[in-house]
Amino acid sequence: MARSCSSTAIRTASRAISASVFLLIAAAGAALSDDLKGYSIEATYTVHLDPGVVVAGRMPPHGLNPVLHHDKIYVSVLGNVFVYSDASSGNFASHGGDETQLDQAKSLSRDRMRAWTVEGSRLLRVQQVIEGIIVETFAVDPGKTACIVSYELHPDAKTNRTVMETLSGVSVEVKAINASSPTCTVRKGNLFATDQ
Repeated sequence: MARSCSSTAIRTASRAISASVFLLIAAAGAALSDDLKGYSIEATYTVHLDPGVVVAGRMPPHGLNPVLHHDKIYVSVLGNVFVYSDASSGNFASHGGDETQLDQAKSLSRDRMRAWTVEGSRLLRVQQVIEGIIVETFAVDPGKTACIVSYELHPDAKTNRTVMETLSGVSVEVKAINASSPTCTVRKGNLFATDQ
């Protein structure tokens, strides 16, 4: 009985999170576009967090290290987003990969969710974190050869803050998030295909 109550609670929470992610997408004016279907993006960049209060865990004595990201992304002609991401910061690293349909939320570990959407020539990764939502944008140039990576914070409506877990396991309020030193290339076709 407890198991069924627990799965019902999880489904209810998942629907609530999904609704909040898509309310954000709608508020941003995002609309499904064919502009980036059939294109691949490969980006390497460094993310800097401006932390506020520590919510859980212990802040390292030297503060938070910048996080080096390397993303490989393909938006298929059918509207699926294939991603392999590596992130490293000091002694901590993570590697992940997944497939998500555009404009569909996907559940992640620790009660988080992620969705991808396309707005013209911008690919947006919308991630619900511990509190609030972080939107990462890959803004593709008109020639579809390069892009710029940027972030936008959307604080939680109840707490008015954005809280995320870092690679080192510290849950921290994020005051600002910026990407620097990007190299971002865009090309037609699937970068994961061996015949291209």
